[in-house]
Amino acid sequence: MRITALSLSILVLVPLTASADWNKPYFGATPVGSWATYETKASAGAPSVTTSSRLEDRNGRIRLEDRTAYPRKEYPASAQRYELAPGFKLESDLLDFARSLVASSGSTGGGAFQPMPAASVLVMKDAATPYRTVAVFAQTETVNGKECDKYTYSVRNEVAKQIEVGELWLSDAVPFGLVKRTMTNKDESGRVTMSMEQNLIDFGMTPKPTSAAKPVASKQPAAAAPPAATKRP
Repeated sequence: MRITALSLSILVLVPLTASADWNKPYFGATPVGSWATYETKASAGAPSVTTSSRLEDRNGRIRLEDRTAYPRKEYPASAQRYELAPGFKLESDLLDFARSLVASSGSTGGGAFQPMPAASVLVMKDAATPYRTVAVFAQTETVNGKECDKYTYSVRNEVAKQIEVGELWLSDAVPFGLVKRTMTNKDESGRVTMSMEQNLIDFGMTPKPTSAAKPVASKQPAAAAPPAATKRP
């Protein structure tokens, strides 16, 4: 459940859609060890592949991990771990997990995990879009072969003076519940400043090897060996 497009400043988000709630607990199929892999493409930045996993709980706190890699190697692979507040309601709040953060740590290029400063954790919490309270059910659709409930939402960022408009396709049959997401940011004139699409490409209920979180380059057919040289008599 990678957190995208975070600002370094505290954001003030005002919902432009009516207050709502999910039709069902979409995120219950996310036991310890489950994972979901997403492909993300945005108008800014390189395409990425992220595997979100639920780690073993620690001291009664739910822990999550994102491992992100870039198929064209524009950036080094990275990983981020999140520890959530006691009593976190995973079944209904997993898409909004950032709002319950108590600690986070990150790693780049396979290095050791480094704790995130408390001030940065606070920024992540305040910048997170409150999907559960702003998303409105639209219709049921089949996406990527899965029956999903589609939601739409719109929030205004009072600091950046931009509007975030998005669509979410959710299913209670897959870990992390998210099958597809689109998001567009627009300024006050209506000009699109950033857009993003994220699609579920794989998932599982048992732990995925770390190496499997990295995208594998497509295999090219092996070049034919040159003919053996023959000696002239």
